[in-house]
Amino acid sequence: MSDDYDPWYQWLRHSRHGDDAALQQIVQGEVVEYVNRLLDAISWRSDMTLLDVGTGEGAVAFRAIERVGSALHAVFTDISPKLLRYAKDKALQTGVAEQCSFLLRSADALTDIPSGSIDVVTSRAALAYVSNKSGALDEFFRVLKPGGQISIAEPIFQDEVLELVFATDWLARHAEAGSSPLPLLLRWRAAQWPDTLEKLQVNALMNYSERDLWKLFDACGFVGLHMELHFDMRAVPAISWESFLRSSPHPLSPPAGVILAERFSPGESACIEAILRPVIEAGNSKATVRLAYLSATKPEFQLNR
Repeated sequence: MSDDYDPWYQWLRHSRHGDDAALQQIVQGEVVEYVNRLLDAISWRSDMTLLDVGTGEGAVAFRAIERVGSALHAVFTDISPKLLRYAKDKALQTGVAEQCSFLLRSADALTDIPSGSIDVVTSRAALAYVSNKSGALDEFFRVLKPGGQISIAEPIFQDEVLELVFATDWLARHAEAGSSPLPLLLRWRAAQWPDTLEKLQVNALMNYSERDLWKLFDACGFVGLHMELHFDMRAVPAISWESFLRSSPHPLSPPAGVILAERFSPGESACIEAILRPVIEAGNSKATVRLAYLSATKPEFQLNR
């Protein structure tokens, strides 16, 4: 793997859809839906400064600029240099670069952003990857003006991962199931998701629930909290086996082809392909997407915290 490999850029630009053009279009449509829901929670004015944390490709900030107009200033932050360059190039191409600033920063260390200088903080599927979530929220709170607004949308994986943990534990206690394909499939899943409670507890992406987010926002000092928990069951579109091998479910997971090559014998890989390929290429499965949308306000007047 090259020294300039960037997992965040690689996933957003390639592994999320396996470089399948049709699937990429579907994903982009879903992203627009998520972004609009997030932005709908904000009371917009034309002269605001927006901070989009973990901006990725800039979907939230660019959509906010479309909505609000030329008076909105957007600050894009991310830990990925490649994604920031991508967003900056897009700002130049679309003629909005003068409204935009770009900072290489993590969510829990927003240095160079003065306290009380931001009207709106947004974050979409970024806080999820931060181990120090309370520290990140403290930074969001710090940079907001009194009365400033925050709106986030974060994936909730905990329930899905617990299903794998319980299935793995059950298999360990039922040796008779070892002759079925189940052990292979659980090993496959374990390459993408935590398969023990110990691994789950230290995984920032999956060790929290929507209730934890609510408590963190409340403890940070935000008021007017509002949460919407969306469960959307979606049909999984058919893609080629080759595109599937290039894909991964999240940035911290290896692509499917890498998992087969590095963690399974040729015979095991052939068995997994025989099970999964017909399902993948037929597109007759379904998946549940769990997203928590949470919006709040920084108080106009603060008590000592």
